Amino acid sequence: MKLQNVVSEIVRWRLNTSLYDTWYAACFAQVLIAQSVRVHRLTVRSCICWMNELTKIDKRLTVYFSAVALLHVACRMSRTGFNDELMDILRTILGHNVSTCKCCSLLSQVNELNTPEVVELLQIYCRNLQLNI
Repeated sequence: MKLQNVVSEIVRWRLNTSLYDTWYAACFAQVLIAQSVRVHRLTVRSCICWMNELTKIDKRLTVYFSAVALLHVACRMSRTGFNDELMDILRTILGHNVSTCKCCSLLSQVNELNTPEVVELLQIYCRNLQLNI
């Protein structure tokens, strides 16, 4: 009976700490993603790498990365204007997270809008991403 009580207590303790460990890892990943996107220049290649590697860990991290990357692109566009490099990055991020039809619709809107409208569109898209982290 004593052994069963000890084992039960260890299992209960481990379940409580594993929940904390998971929460801590998710918070750490969010901070790391946000800092990395801010510090390192996003390219199509880096976006593909981020999304592929994060998907291996947890698909929700890919969604979080996409939201941060889209806001980063919106910030860059507000400073430097819209260019082909940013369009390619948008295609990469949006193509990974939405259906082809929705992606094409959004990208066709981007081509017709001025920079402040594109920034607003990206911010709305980011708000609509459902983050379950």
